[in-house]
Amino acid sequence: MDSSHSSFTDFVFGKDVFLKTEYPVAVDSNDAYLIPEEHAKYFGQPLSFICDFHSGEALAKELLSERPGRTKLLDLGTGTGSVPLTMRKSGMQSLGLDGLDVGKKGVVKPHMIAAVSGQHHVEDYAWAVAPEIVDCCDITKPFRIEDKQADQVKFDYIISTDCFEHLVTDRVPQLVDNIYDHLADDGWGIFEVSTGLFMHLHQTVKPIEWWKEMFLRRFVIDEERSARDFLYVRSKSEGGQLKYLSTGDIDGFKILFWCRKR
Repeated sequence: MDSSHSSFTDFVFGKDVFLKTEYPVAVDSNDAYLIPEEHAKYFGQPLSFICDFHSGEALAKELLSERPGRTKLLDLGTGTGSVPLTMRKSGMQSLGLDGLDVGKKGVVKPHMIAAVSGQHHVEDYAWAVAPEIVDCCDITKPFRIEDKQADQVKFDYIISTDCFEHLVTDRVPQLVDNIYDHLADDGWGIFEVSTGLFMHLHQTVKPIEWWKEMFLRRFVIDEERSARDFLYVRSKSEGGQLKYLSTGDIDGFKILFWCRKR
């Protein structure tokens, strides 16, 4: 991943958009703690999942090619912020939200620096090199992103990968409502969800039918788009179902949902 990033000046927190929330941290997230030592071999060392690094550049290019000029994107559960950071390289005005206590902007906690197999460095964290494109809040509680006129910002895309299954089950409906409120009327929600337990870090372990029911409360699911072999940040399609790119002790499937407003 190219980590030669400089500060961004357009469509950034604190200047163009402003996060309003009374819940700046997801205090009940299982991911707020270090991965147990017995799982260290999988990641190279016991770390918080805030050390996950993935590129969103290919996804950004495909979305912008399909809908030129639709550039406003929000990444929920952004982790390191590497996805919106790399999307900016392709011209996407991307922002990220995460509920973990990453620390003060521009300051990454020491245990979060040494990443998977030592391949990444602090320069890959949006929180360190581009803190203006990321912010922190519990996305299962009410929040609002406003512009300078205090109007709610509407995004062309709201995406999430490897996040929703980590959230508290009875607050998933509020999450869906938050997404609906921030998505443009002709926008797309693109959500990748896991049905597996994954080292007991997932708090919502539900089958695909349950997740469909959650999204269908406010959205229409495009089954054709959801099933296609789509390059999406962390996964690949095998036999019509999404699986992790990597191999290991991962149970369950990754499911991709493309959603539009009703």
